[in-house]
Amino acid sequence: MNKKHNAFEVFNRYAIRETPIREVVVKVITESCHPLSASEILKSVRRLISINKVTLYRILDLLAEKGVVRRLTSGDRAFRYGIIEERDHTDHAHFVCTGCGVMECLDQDVISFDLKAPYNKIAGNLISNVEIIAEGICQRCLADEKDRGNN
Repeated sequence: MNKKHNAFEVFNRYAIRETPIREVVVKVITESCHPLSASEILKSVRRLISINKVTLYRILDLLAEKGVVRRLTSGDRAFRYGIIEERDHTDHAHFVCTGCGVMECLDQDVISFDLKAPYNKIAGNLISNVEIIAEGICQRCLADEKDRGNN
């Protein structure tokens, strides 16, 4: 992720009424280097402005409905939210750590695919979305395990 977006431009482009809370939510999501869970977004937003869970979920639903953010699923059944792909941030696979729950973007040379054309088909079916999620233990958790084993 790690692409900074101007919230004003995002709201104008997607015809969304700008509010201070929505602006902070978009800022938190777009400034993250990886997709965030709703609880991670809530925690970060609350550092900047008062918000409750219901309001956050309504904003996330609106942003997903308008195509600003993408809901990514993972094995823990919690959505992660990331900015929709742009020219410099195209479709790519993700890695979810089963230890800490962090989702990371994988480099396009690890696994790449392109579904931008609306006529991509598999076995005659029109494809609108593909999610490739690899699960396992991240480098940080592996290092923590190793450190605990050495103590």
